[in-house]
Amino acid sequence: MATVNELLTQMRRDLDDPEVPGQGDDSLSLFGTEELVGYLNRAVDEACLRGRLLLDSDTPAVCRITLEAGKASYPLDSRVYRVHRARLVNHGHVLVKTGRADLDHLYVYDEYDRPVYTHVADWEDQDGLPRYFLQDMGANGLRVVPRPTENEVPETLALTVYRTQLEPLVAYKAMVQEPEIHPLYHYPLLDWVYYLALSKQDADTYDPEKASRNYAAFEARFGPRPSAEDLELERKGRPMRVRSHFF
Repeated sequence: MATVNELLTQMRRDLDDPEVPGQGDDSLSLFGTEELVGYLNRAVDEACLRGRLLLDSDTPAVCRITLEAGKASYPLDSRVYRVHRARLVNHGHVLVKTGRADLDHLYVYDEYDRPVYTHVADWEDQDGLPRYFLQDMGANGLRVVPRPTENEVPETLALTVYRTQLEPLVAYKAMVQEPEIHPLYHYPLLDWVYYLALSKQDADTYDPEKASRNYAAFEARFGPRPSAEDLELERKGRPMRVRSHFF
């Protein structure tokens, strides 16, 4: 594991940018301390997104939503980028993850337990006990279907989510603060820091060849960055098979 201060020391060594002894600030360095800590924060978030490093079901601020009668859509915490699972606490069942197209066209089961393809056009107007959820990446929100009624509240939705770090790293806590991710990944974060630092448009810092190598090293460790389309497809979950009495 490594504190922010230890990571900063390694950064300055690798970037050949030592702090000037006896100076009260880092104004004579190529990179300011706040600047490097900012790069480190971006590295942590990038690693979380690429590697799904932080799976959380315990933090109330990001993993609990109080449902309200007649309300279908709820904002997600800005640190959440993927909802993996949603469970109704009081009613004790897990919601099915889905998308709008799947809600429009469902396989349902008739009274003889035979699968029948059907079209459900009014799922947005359905009221009752929520059984599905969908994630709206654009608005960073979550929608439950059907929307709850007075009979279903009070009710809490317990989420399991992939998220970025809860608390940003800051320079004044450098001696004690550590990146939230697993310690094995602390020093590999620096490849993204160096990629950003060496991409800085300055005659004394710009080195696209080295920046490219650091980018490749980071990607080899944490994986490629998912596109917006990838995240959109992923949030829809699997096609559903449901029983007709749900609607």
